[in-house]
Amino acid sequence: MVLQASRWAGVGALGFAILWFVGVILMSPPGGNYSAKDLQAFTASGHRTKAVIEMALYLVGVVGLLILITHLRRLAASRRGDGGFVWGAGLISAAGFAIGTVLINTVPMGLANGGRPVPASVTYMFTQTGFAAAWGIGGCFLAVTLLALAVPGSLAMPSWLRWFTIVAGVIGVFSLAFFPFFILIVWALVTGIWLLVAAPAAAHPATRLTEQEAPA
Repeated sequence: MVLQASRWAGVGALGFAILWFVGVILMSPPGGNYSAKDLQAFTASGHRTKAVIEMALYLVGVVGLLILITHLRRLAASRRGDGGFVWGAGLISAAGFAIGTVLINTVPMGLANGGRPVPASVTYMFTQTGFAAAWGIGGCFLAVTLLALAVPGSLAMPSWLRWFTIVAGVIGVFSLAFFPFFILIVWALVTGIWLLVAAPAAAHPATRLTEQEAPA
């Protein structure tokens, strides 16, 4: 059961990392610098299907993050306390990512549902509000979650991963500046691979021992 949960958490971590990287880099929602041309292309009729796909990818990635946070909270609770802080910060992070992606795509989705065109400046404000929610709330609170997990005794992990988690947490606090956010993507990718490969292997001997002791 523990091994299966670890693998699902690894899949969730990889899903979050890959889908958000694809969404941010390949789909490139407009932001950062105001460009009326980019905003018009973002709300053009030919882009609306792409906006739906983009939002779906983001939200599936958020589900992956929730699976990861749920597993890490369970592990933290088994070692220290009830894991409530990890769970709370992780939920706020997931909510920020989910709300942010909906706000970013609000205008093209509204137009796809029969809404009237709005000025490019209005579209820009929606995308910026979405970025603030996703990066400012989602990214920053995910960074706080990482720092909580890195506290000695909170979670069993190799020293190299603990230090990387600390570094990613410290840098990730500044996710609102955009580029620091990508260290969280790298952390999710690395942690996902660890959960799929190293963590189950490390837990396997203990699992076998428990099974052997069970009849007694």
